[in-house]
Amino acid sequence: GRVCDFYFDGVCWEMDAMDRSSDFFAAKHGESPYVVVTPEDFRFRIERHMATAHVENGDPIVSIEYAGLESTYDIEMAADGPLNFLANGIVSHNSHAACYALISYRTAWLKANHCAEYMAALISSVMDTKDKVPFFAAKCEEMGIGVLPPDVNISDHEFVVSGGDIRFGLDAVKGVGYAAVEAIKAARDDGGPFTSLWEFCARVDPRAVNKKAIEALVKCGAFSSTGDTRKGMLAVLEQAQAAGQKTQQDAEIGQGSIFDMFDEPASGAGSGAAAEAFAPAYPPVPSEEFEQGELLAVEKEAIGLFLSAHPLKEVREALYAKVTCRLGAIGDRKDKDFVAVGGIVTQAKKIRTKSGEMMMFATIDDLEGQVEILLFPKTLAEFEPQVDEVLLVKGTVSHGEKGTAVLANQVDPFTPSQAEVVRAREAAAKAPKAPDALRLRADARRLPASVIDDLKHLFLQHPGASEVVLKLDTSDGPRFLLFGSEFKVKPDAGLRAELDAILGPARPALARPTEGPDDALDEEPAGLEPQPAGQPQPV
Repeated sequence: GRVCDFYFDGVCWEMDAMDRSSDFFAAKHGESPYVVVTPEDFRFRIERHMATAHVENGDPIVSIEYAGLESTYDIEMAADGPLNFLANGIVSHNSHAACYALISYRTAWLKANHCAEYMAALISSVMDTKDKVPFFAAKCEEMGIGVLPPDVNISDHEFVVSGGDIRFGLDAVKGVGYAAVEAIKAARDDGGPFTSLWEFCARVDPRAVNKKAIEALVKCGAFSSTGDTRKGMLAVLEQAQAAGQKTQQDAEIGQGSIFDMFDEPASGAGSGAAAEAFAPAYPPVPSEEFEQGELLAVEKEAIGLFLSAHPLKEVREALYAKVTCRLGAIGDRKDKDFVAVGGIVTQAKKIRTKSGEMMMFATIDDLEGQVEILLFPKTLAEFEPQVDEVLLVKGTVSHGEKGTAVLANQVDPFTPSQAEVVRAREAAAKAPKAPDALRLRADARRLPASVIDDLKHLFLQHPGASEVVLKLDTSDGPRFLLFGSEFKVKPDAGLRAELDAILGPARPALARPTEGPDDALDEEPAGLEPQPAGQPQPV
């Protein structure tokens, strides 16, 4: 039988229950046993219960072996047999599960081998969602992929890869719709790049690209390639629009100008130079620019995030020096632990309590993670945070059903002096570097197919700060795998002994300092695009 043809620990298999959540079974069966497991620990559960688990006919399980690949179909099942299996809380037909598995594999391959393209497609798929573009843009930065601002001379509808970075899609700019982008592209394809805001307004269809759209494009920096300042362009926007509309209206009614004669090839060899000499002279755009804070504010207003700079980056090291816990690690703290955390306010919402007083739910982000802050009436009365303000918060950790939060006892704006910022940066530069990675090597041809799952379960039992990189020798050449951050380990004697049992003796070895060359990663990973040593495929 197949893996779904038996009861494991009394699992209840449902017929025709596709796309049912585990809550459905809880409501239907109450205490009746059923289990939801992930594929990676399914085998481990079976192995631990081989002495007691039985297949449907009552025979004990005596061995579990890899049987190769074989097509399976629901219609092969007996009429009264189980047709579905549980995975990640959702029940799906086997035929559907095979499709999901194939898509998952292809998606993982794309992310591992063409990371920028994958992230560009991912952000494009969520660019109509308010909060997800900033989230995934931050992920790009963590992965070393730059997100470039939109540009009327380069950008397309969606996010696209440009020189290894990702260019912001015009459809994601607030107030700029599909028709407006089509009009911009048509004018760009017809007449080449736009050299100024004035020329843009004269060439683009004003019925498709209105003032609101142009204003948003200016604010987000989409005209930066013209060389003019955002504040200056906003100052002359109405004049530029009026002049552009008049130019297009004149063209529609056939009212020519002296420059029309230069469009004819027969005008003579010098006509091109003459036309250039008599080209419309637009008034200069004022050179005055917004202060940095104002510039970032209008940028975020237009695209929902900061791209030119980030207000927290300027003071990040100084903020980290003041906190007792960074937000990326707040989930590891115990309930009711007292912490000092800091970050920039990304969301803030006030509500009225039953007693009629006001309290606030705010979210802060420190570039490594984010957490919700609860300000009760007394704390809120002392200080009311504003969105995009950098805060230092002291309070207690609270782990609830909806996630982790900090119950604030004290909230203060964080405004360090320039001297404090400099001192903090110097201290951060001298701070000890992250622990060296644990680099392993193994011959995949002599190991079972389950070796990766075996290693993951082992690493979870030895948590630490060292990343794990595995070099696998295969028949197609070496493959390099980087285990995720949740599998970081402490490479002590106990771990080494268990690694010997899985990979064979003398396999594990700590890497030398990362500044020097490493012969464990001196070959290019097989099957991947060329990449520098030390950038293995993530698992």
